[in-house]
Amino acid sequence: MNLAKLMGYSSNNWEALTSMNILVTAAVSALVMIGIATPSIFMAAFQGFSVILMGIAYIGEHLTHYKVDFRKATKVSDVLTDREPAAKSKVVSDPVMNTAGQSYERSAIGGLSNLTKTKRVAAVYGSRRTLESNGYYQSAMEFSRKLAEMGYVVRTGGGSGIMEAANRGAHSVDPKLSEGVSLRQITDREPPNAFITAPGGIRAEESFGARKAAIASGISAAVFYPGSTGTFDEFFDLLDVVKCGLHDTLGLDAECVVVCVGVAFWEPLRSFHEAVGLTFPEFVRIVDSTEDALRIVPRPI
Repeated sequence: MNLAKLMGYSSNNWEALTSMNILVTAAVSALVMIGIATPSIFMAAFQGFSVILMGIAYIGEHLTHYKVDFRKATKVSDVLTDREPAAKSKVVSDPVMNTAGQSYERSAIGGLSNLTKTKRVAAVYGSRRTLESNGYYQSAMEFSRKLAEMGYVVRTGGGSGIMEAANRGAHSVDPKLSEGVSLRQITDREPPNAFITAPGGIRAEESFGARKAAIASGISAAVFYPGSTGTFDEFFDLLDVVKCGLHDTLGLDAECVVVCVGVAFWEPLRSFHEAVGLTFPEFVRIVDSTEDALRIVPRPI
């Protein structure tokens, strides 16, 4: 059946095709044996009929995916655009326990809390391995606390390290201002941090792409702390969106700013770009303190 799947045939069509081919082969073989047909005729008949059957099976298989009245179709687009509507994505929801043992729902699709419709949102990115004793952890927590005091919703990837610090800072002001978007496969082995407790505050997406899009959706500020490959992936992905002026694709605020905290970590990246003849985006601001970062983010609504 692997060949059938590769060619796009269902098992029923493939079995019917195979059965008809066997019958034709047996019939022509009998004619050769009794002298009515020659071996060359046998080969030609076998090959020709096989091609015809495969063509019929292909057309029958693929046209069943269309719901078209061919008598009314006047151009190719009438056929190609009239497919059966795709099945609606189902909301997959099951209980999630965070690191504090609190239970809430997670969903593979959909938005976060309604607060994001009335308040500005800042996304905070960074390493999940950053310890509480690290200065960047303390900086992210203080920065996010002040953002929340300004009225911002703080959104992270829902994990530990910098993400936990950011959620912790916002949560200390108002639990409703702390949001997270995790990856379903990650939450299965590593629960979200304990500082996302409001109903609708956490979502678990099915892919990295969906997760990145959900974190960045509607944000007015993207704040990056030191991190590894995941942080850089999110950083450059967002840079492409802003650099190309595709804010609408993610619903980004037109004033959305990109701030990198930690001169010692981020400045070498700018230097690398310059060293190899590339231009580091001017809209990326590299700062070293919470105060400098707060001065850059847009004022609350």
